[in-house]
Amino acid sequence: MKTSPRPPRKPSELSESLQHHLGLYALAASAAGVGVMALAQLAEAKIIYTPLHHVMHDGSSYDLDFTGKGTKDLTIENQHYATCTPDGGACWTGEWLYPRPRKGNGVVRTAWQRASAMQPGDVIGPQDSFSTSFPFMVVSGQLCSCGNWINVKNRYLGVKFKIKGQYHYGWARLNVNVYKEVITATLSGYAYETIANKAIVAGKTKGKDQSPEQASPGVVLPSGALGRLALGRK
Repeated sequence: MKTSPRPPRKPSELSESLQHHLGLYALAASAAGVGVMALAQLAEAKIIYTPLHHVMHDGSSYDLDFTGKGTKDLTIENQHYATCTPDGGACWTGEWLYPRPRKGNGVVRTAWQRASAMQPGDVIGPQDSFSTSFPFMVVSGQLCSCGNWINVKNRYLGVKFKIKGQYHYGWARLNVNVYKEVITATLSGYAYETIANKAIVAGKTKGKDQSPEQASPGVVLPSGALGRLALGRK
Protein backbone atom coordinates (compact mmCIF):
# COMPACT_ATOMS: atom_id res chain seq x y z
CA MET A 1 0.00 0.00 0.00
CA LYS A 2 1.45 3.29 -1.06
CA THR A 3 1.60 6.20 1.30
CA SER A 4 0.48 9.41 -0.21
CA PRO A 5 3.19 12.04 -0.12
CA ARG A 6 2.78 14.75 2.47
CA PRO A 7 2.16 18.23 1.21
CA PRO A 8 5.16 20.49 1.56
CA ARG A 9 5.35 22.40 4.82
CA LYS A 10 4.69 26.07 4.76
CA PRO A 11 7.13 28.14 6.75
CA SER A 12 5.47 29.26 9.94
CA GLU A 13 5.08 32.93 10.55
CA LEU A 14 5.97 34.42 13.92
CA SER A 15 3.39 36.59 15.54
CA GLU A 16 4.13 40.29 15.69
CA SER A 17 4.30 40.07 19.49
CA LEU A 18 6.86 37.24 19.45
CA GLN A 19 8.97 39.04 16.85
CA HIS A 20 8.93 42.11 19.09
CA HIS A 21 10.14 40.13 22.11
CA LEU A 22 12.83 38.33 20.10
CA GLY A 23 14.06 41.69 18.87
CA LEU A 24 14.22 42.98 22.44
CA TYR A 25 16.07 39.84 23.53
CA ALA A 26 18.67 40.27 20.77
CA LEU A 27 19.14 43.91 21.68
CA ALA A 28 19.47 43.10 25.36
CA ALA A 29 21.95 40.27 24.73
CA SER A 30 24.06 42.57 22.58
CA ALA A 31 24.00 45.31 25.23
CA ALA A 32 24.90 42.80 27.92
CA GLY A 33 27.87 41.64 25.84
CA VAL A 34 29.12 45.22 25.47
CA GLY A 35 28.61 45.76 29.19
CA VAL A 36 30.63 42.65 30.09
CA MET A 37 33.48 43.78 27.85
CA ALA A 38 33.44 47.28 29.37
CA LEU A 39 33.37 45.87 32.89
CA ALA A 40 36.28 43.57 32.08
CA GLN A 41 38.37 46.53 30.91
CA LEU A 42 37.27 48.49 33.97
CA ALA A 43 38.42 45.65 36.22
CA GLU A 44 41.85 45.76 34.56
CA ALA A 45 42.19 49.57 34.98
CA LYS A 46 44.36 50.43 37.93
CA ILE A 47 46.48 53.25 39.25
CA ILE A 48 49.95 52.20 40.39
CA TYR A 49 51.19 54.51 43.13
CA THR A 50 54.70 54.63 44.60
CA PRO A 51 55.13 56.66 47.82
CA LEU A 52 58.58 57.92 48.79
CA HIS A 53 60.47 60.75 50.41
CA HIS A 54 63.49 61.84 48.38
CA VAL A 55 65.17 65.22 48.87
CA MET A 56 67.12 66.76 45.98
CA HIS A 57 69.73 69.35 46.84
CA ASP A 58 72.11 71.15 44.48
CA GLY A 59 73.83 68.70 42.15
CA SER A 60 71.44 65.79 42.75
CA SER A 61 68.88 64.05 40.59
CA TYR A 62 66.28 61.28 40.69
CA ASP A 63 65.35 58.74 38.01
CA LEU A 64 61.63 57.99 37.84
CA ASP A 65 60.77 54.44 36.84
CA PHE A 66 56.97 54.39 36.85
CA THR A 67 56.56 50.66 36.22
CA GLY A 68 59.48 49.51 38.39
CA LYS A 69 60.95 47.50 35.53
CA GLY A 70 64.30 49.29 35.29
CA THR A 71 63.38 51.95 32.71
CA LYS A 72 64.30 55.61 33.27
CA ASP A 73 61.07 57.23 32.13
CA LEU A 74 62.01 60.64 33.50
CA THR A 75 64.90 62.23 35.40
CA ILE A 76 64.38 65.24 37.67
CA GLU A 77 67.59 67.24 38.09
CA ASN A 78 68.62 70.00 40.48
CA GLN A 79 71.79 71.49 39.01
CA HIS A 80 74.11 74.44 39.57
CA TYR A 81 74.74 76.71 36.59
CA ALA A 82 77.21 79.45 35.69
CA THR A 83 76.74 81.81 32.74
CA CYS A 84 79.39 84.23 31.56
CA THR A 85 79.60 86.88 28.84
CA PRO A 86 81.70 85.89 25.79
CA ASP A 87 84.59 88.04 26.99
CA GLY A 88 84.38 86.63 30.52
CA GLY A 89 83.82 90.06 31.95
CA ALA A 90 80.69 89.10 33.88
CA CYS A 91 79.34 85.81 35.21
CA TRP A 92 76.10 84.79 36.88
CA THR A 93 75.46 81.71 38.96
CA GLY A 94 72.46 79.93 40.37
CA GLU A 95 70.50 76.69 40.37
CA TRP A 96 67.80 75.29 38.18
CA LEU A 97 65.36 72.44 38.66
CA TYR A 98 64.11 70.69 35.56
CA PRO A 99 62.69 67.35 34.31
CA ARG A 100 64.51 65.46 31.59
CA PRO A 101 62.09 63.00 29.93
CA ARG A 102 63.34 59.94 28.13
CA LYS A 103 63.20 60.19 24.33
CA GLY A 104 59.57 60.04 23.19
CA ASN A 105 58.18 60.86 26.64
CA GLY A 106 56.91 64.28 27.72
CA VAL A 107 56.02 66.65 30.54
CA VAL A 108 52.97 68.94 30.74
CA ARG A 109 54.12 72.47 30.03
CA THR A 110 52.87 76.04 30.00
CA ALA A 111 54.14 78.97 27.92
CA TRP A 112 57.84 79.78 27.60
CA GLN A 113 58.85 76.16 27.99
CA ARG A 114 57.95 76.03 31.67
CA ALA A 115 56.89 72.80 33.35
CA SER A 116 53.36 73.11 34.69
CA ALA A 117 52.90 72.94 38.49
CA MET A 118 49.56 71.15 38.42
CA GLN A 119 47.03 71.30 41.25
CA PRO A 120 45.45 68.28 42.98
CA GLY A 121 42.44 67.22 40.93
CA ASP A 122 43.80 68.45 37.59
CA VAL A 123 43.37 65.93 34.77
CA ILE A 124 46.52 64.75 32.98
CA GLY A 125 45.84 63.26 29.56
CA PRO A 126 45.79 63.63 25.77
CA GLN A 127 44.26 67.11 26.00
CA ASP A 128 47.43 68.57 27.55
CA SER A 129 50.40 70.21 25.84
CA PHE A 130 53.59 68.23 26.44
CA SER A 131 57.24 69.13 26.08
CA THR A 132 59.67 66.40 25.08
CA SER A 133 62.79 68.46 25.86
CA PHE A 134 63.82 70.08 29.15
CA PRO A 135 61.04 72.44 30.35
CA PHE A 136 62.35 74.12 33.49
CA MET A 137 60.48 74.02 36.78
CA VAL A 138 62.32 76.86 38.49
CA VAL A 139 65.48 78.91 37.97
CA SER A 140 66.95 80.79 40.93
CA GLY A 141 70.05 82.90 40.71
CA GLN A 142 71.58 86.32 40.21
CA LEU A 143 69.67 86.86 36.98
CA CYS A 144 66.19 85.91 38.21
CA SER A 145 63.99 83.65 40.26
CA CYS A 146 61.41 82.42 37.80
CA GLY A 147 59.27 79.43 36.96
CA ASN A 148 56.01 77.82 38.06
CA TRP A 149 57.53 75.91 40.98
CA ILE A 150 58.71 78.68 43.33
CA ASN A 151 57.92 77.73 46.96
CA VAL A 152 55.09 75.29 46.27
CA LYS A 153 53.69 72.32 48.19
CA ASN A 154 52.05 69.21 46.81
CA ARG A 155 52.14 70.24 43.18
CA TYR A 156 52.17 67.73 40.35
CA LEU A 157 54.37 67.21 37.35
CA GLY A 158 52.19 65.74 34.60
CA VAL A 159 53.95 63.05 32.56
CA LYS A 160 53.32 60.87 29.54
CA PHE A 161 55.54 57.88 28.86
CA LYS A 162 55.50 54.79 26.71
CA ILE A 163 54.85 51.18 27.63
CA LYS A 164 55.17 48.80 24.67
CA GLY A 165 54.81 51.71 22.24
CA GLN A 166 51.64 53.15 23.80
CA TYR A 167 51.36 56.27 25.92
CA HIS A 168 50.41 56.11 29.57
CA TYR A 169 49.78 59.12 31.79
CA GLY A 170 51.11 59.74 35.28
CA TRP A 171 52.25 62.32 37.79
CA ALA A 172 55.07 63.08 40.20
CA ARG A 173 54.32 65.05 43.39
CA LEU A 174 56.88 67.55 44.72
CA ASN A 175 57.43 70.26 47.29
CA VAL A 176 59.89 72.94 46.17
CA ASN A 177 61.59 75.49 48.40
CA VAL A 178 63.53 78.41 46.93
CA TYR A 179 65.77 80.60 49.10
CA LYS A 180 68.02 83.07 47.31
CA GLU A 181 70.06 80.88 44.93
CA VAL A 182 69.29 77.60 46.71
CA ILE A 183 66.61 75.17 45.51
CA THR A 184 65.49 72.18 47.57
CA ALA A 185 63.01 69.79 45.99
CA THR A 186 61.31 66.92 47.79
CA LEU A 187 59.70 64.16 45.74
CA SER A 188 56.92 62.56 47.80
CA GLY A 189 55.40 60.07 45.37
CA TYR A 190 54.41 59.24 41.81
CA ALA A 191 51.70 57.26 40.05
CA TYR A 192 50.49 56.16 36.61
CA GLU A 193 47.41 54.72 34.91
CA THR A 194 47.76 51.13 33.65
CA ILE A 195 45.33 51.60 30.73
CA ALA A 196 47.01 53.12 27.65
CA ASN A 197 45.80 56.58 26.57
CA LYS A 198 43.60 56.89 29.67
CA ALA A 199 43.83 60.16 31.61
CA ILE A 200 44.76 60.26 35.28
CA VAL A 201 43.78 62.73 38.00
CA ALA A 202 46.66 64.49 39.75
CA GLY A 203 46.88 63.19 43.30
CA LYS A 204 44.75 60.10 42.71
CA THR A 205 46.55 57.09 44.17
CA LYS A 206 44.02 54.28 43.86
CA GLY A 207 40.57 53.33 42.67
CA LYS A 208 38.82 53.74 39.36
CA ASP A 209 37.83 56.96 37.64
CA GLN A 210 34.54 55.51 36.36
CA SER A 211 31.64 53.58 37.79
CA PRO A 212 30.36 50.48 35.91
CA GLU A 213 27.31 52.52 34.82
CA GLN A 214 29.58 55.15 33.24
CA ALA A 215 31.79 52.54 31.62
CA SER A 216 28.95 50.74 29.76
CA PRO A 217 26.54 53.30 28.33
CA GLY A 218 23.50 52.18 26.35
CA VAL A 219 20.81 49.72 27.36
CA VAL A 220 20.82 49.05 31.11
CA LEU A 221 18.64 46.15 32.18
CA PRO A 222 17.74 45.04 35.71
CA SER A 223 18.70 41.60 36.97
CA GLY A 224 16.79 38.80 35.22
CA ALA A 225 15.68 40.98 32.32
CA LEU A 226 17.12 38.68 29.65
CA GLY A 227 15.20 35.69 31.00
CA ARG A 228 11.96 37.60 31.21
CA LEU A 229 12.36 38.83 27.64
CA ALA A 230 13.01 35.29 26.45
CA LEU A 231 9.68 34.25 27.98
CA GLY A 232 7.90 37.09 26.30
CA ARG A 233 7.50 39.12 29.48
CA LYS A 234 8.40 42.73 30.12
